[in-house]
Amino acid sequence: MRETNWEEVSKMECVTKRVVCNKCGKEIGIIHNYGRVPHDVFQDYCQVDTHWDHHKEHNQKHADVESFDLCEDCYNELVKSFEMPVYKF
Repeated sequence: MRETNWEEVSKMECVTKRVVCNKCGKEIGIIHNYGRVPHDVFQDYCQVDTHWDHHKEHNQKHADVESFDLCEDCYNELVKSFEMPVYKF
């Protein structure tokens, strides 16, 4: 879950203020950047955005978008449960 708001930096942009793991509820830590970029950077986490495109009743097409975030521990736990390994490159 990302908590965002709009801020004027050099232009108006959406800035993520807080990230929480959807599975365990742990808040993802911030790496303060001390002015290198207009906003802080978060520790490693997995951001998943899925786009489901399926047909509803009466053949009406309907698209769903879902989003969630996982901390590194929850991501590793999930990946260990896979029957096929994750492709790494």
